[in-house]
Amino acid sequence: MEKATTPILPRGNRNKGFTLMELMVVMIIIAVMGAIVYPSFKRGMESIKRQKQEAALELLFKRALVYSRFDSKARIISLDENGNLLLNGKKLKKNIKGIKELRVDDKKVNSIAVLPASFFTVQVVFDRYLYSIDLYSGETEVKEE
Repeated sequence: MEKATTPILPRGNRNKGFTLMELMVVMIIIAVMGAIVYPSFKRGMESIKRQKQEAALELLFKRALVYSRFDSKARIISLDENGNLLLNGKKLKKNIKGIKELRVDDKKVNSIAVLPASFFTVQVVFDRYLYSIDLYSGETEVKEE
């Protein structure tokens, strides 16, 4: 009785690699996963950008308030025609982009005088949110527009 044997192929003829169908299935799975993840990634990046803007604004206003209390001189924060914040007429080293207008106690202004004892709320209006800081207490608040 003879044994059934499978033919042994030479090494060079073995079929290595993936078929076109397998590659297409993997690419479709990756595309679907990317479509699911992209919106949350975009929201996360916008959140990081907003937090950086908020931190820069808080630092600017609190620094102006501390300096004005230190030497009893007002600091003028204004907005130029390009939407850049100016401190005493000088452009900031770190530009904060996307500012539409400045408000003091809900009234639109061109400039804000930060005095040693400032008892008002400053609001910086962006496209999608409103950043407020109470110059007396230093409390900050962010509202979605």
